[in-house]
Amino acid sequence: MLRYHPIMKRIKSLTPLTRIQSKRNANLKNATSGRRSMTTNNGSEYTKPKWKQNGTPEIIIGTAIISLISIDYYLQTQQDESRRDIMSTLQQTIRNDEQKEQKKDAEADSEAKVMESLFQCVVRKAPKFFDGSKSLMGIQIGDEVSVLKERVGPD
Repeated sequence: MLRYHPIMKRIKSLTPLTRIQSKRNANLKNATSGRRSMTTNNGSEYTKPKWKQNGTPEIIIGTAIISLISIDYYLQTQQDESRRDIMSTLQQTIRNDEQKEQKKDAEADSEAKVMESLFQCVVRKAPKFFDGSKSLMGIQIGDEVSVLKERVGPD
């Protein structure tokens, strides 16, 4: 005849309701130890660390995302500011160059007025690449021009 262990006799004598209550008591004991236990489908117990239940990973991830966004915003504002500085510097340089060019043009015009014309002539041929920035601008065939210096310009 098969003999039962005294604990096995106790388990067989428990009703289903008392078995559930004893499981709850075991779960409460595990909860007080800092870990929560859960029963999986196959009946084994799985304990989850308590820190994962209070949202700590989500808080860490959210803080990291917010800090990355704030760093990106700061870098973008720095980049925009440096671009504005560069643009203002370029605009100022361009204005200065234009003023210098206007002064040179004014001096050249006043010098040309002082110079005497050597002779007058009519334009018979206008090469397509001969549209200088200082002389013969907007000249067409048949226009009359004054020659101030000889042997100046392209041959």
